[in-house]
Amino acid sequence: SCLLVTPERCSGFMLQENDFAGYGYPSLTVANRILASHELFHAVQAAYDDGQGVIPSEGSAVWATEQFDPSTNDFEGFIDGYLNRPDRPLDSRPPGPVPAFAYGSGIFFQFLSEKYGPVLVRQLWERCENGQGHPSEPADVANPRWMIQLDALLKAQGSSFAVAFRTF
Repeated sequence: SCLLVTPERCSGFMLQENDFAGYGYPSLTVANRILASHELFHAVQAAYDDGQGVIPSEGSAVWATEQFDPSTNDFEGFIDGYLNRPDRPLDSRPPGPVPAFAYGSGIFFQFLSEKYGPVLVRQLWERCENGQGHPSEPADVANPRWMIQLDALLKAQGSSFAVAFRTF
């Protein structure tokens, strides 16, 4: 729930399956490690801005699980969702409730992490906080958009979204 006076200040909780029966995870431990890290990262995202869309939301949550425990193979299981449709843009919502492409876009966040360092993903979410943005994008400050903020972050490192995406 969010405060009425400051609706950007919210509290929440996480409820998780107790046995993951029928979900196909190799063990309860693996299921808990995957889901807890993925869903906890959604809470981190929501603390900054929950309106960035399904691609940065699911893609970076899959990335976060890989950062937390690369042995789970959750990340690897989602990659085909992106690789089957590399023609689809990262800045528009794919069709469906939460399509495989959104989870598979974790490969792009993994690329960013490997090429520019994992701190870049944290900085991206920090810059997406409503009311923050970056002074170089005055029209974007009230409700920053992730791709504009990513481009600005990359430019500060001597690159850009266009250059990074070509390399990706």
